[in-house]
Amino acid sequence: MLLGVFIAIMVVSAIALLALFRKVIDRNISSATDHFNELSQDYIKKQEEIQVKLDEMNQMHKKTVAEAQEEADKIKADALKQAGEEKDKIVKEAHSHSEELIKQAEKARQALILDMERKIKDGAIKEASQLIGEVLSEGLRKNVHSYLVDEFINTGLDGLAKFEAVGDIKEAAITSAFALSKKEIDAIGEGFKKKTAKELQFSQSVDKALISGLVVTVGSLVIDVSLKWKIKEKTREFIKENEG
Repeated sequence: MLLGVFIAIMVVSAIALLALFRKVIDRNISSATDHFNELSQDYIKKQEEIQVKLDEMNQMHKKTVAEAQEEADKIKADALKQAGEEKDKIVKEAHSHSEELIKQAEKARQALILDMERKIKDGAIKEASQLIGEVLSEGLRKNVHSYLVDEFINTGLDGLAKFEAVGDIKEAAITSAFALSKKEIDAIGEGFKKKTAKELQFSQSVDKALISGLVVTVGSLVIDVSLKWKIKEKTREFIKENEG
């Protein structure tokens, strides 16, 4: 009889423990589920915030482009209006010399239009440089920078024989998109020394607007091997090839 009671007690205890374990497991599962739901909601919220910021940036870009186009159109319209008024004024004031004066006015008008078109092209070139600088990641710009610096050190000084006009200048300035190492500056200085027999002291400054590469200034001489300059040159070539 005692054995039966003992067995019954053990069975009841086992059932109670199983029930307790089940409650603990259910509670842990519920807690984990709640935590997962919270993480999911937080992730969705962050996605929405990122999308909002992307939309805002897109709107700002569109607005900037629209304003730039509007300003360019205004400059062109003003220039054409000014040229037309100048032409009419000259014709009225000097009718006896109308043909010659009209030719002069037309020449002035063409000069104004060409100047306006040049300003618009320069603005487009500047915008292209800025846009590429913004699109390229810093890591990629650094890689391009290292390539341009190495290229300048290895081959960019080949034409320095024509720079003998530097005279008695002993100092030079280097402006680069990223800070140069002492080894790079020493290599540039050694290159100048070999080509011109001049030992220059270099000062260094950083200008992120160059995107990558560097600009070396020795007196009135400027050697520009920056990515910004290369973009400008390529853009000018493209515009020239597509004129007309």
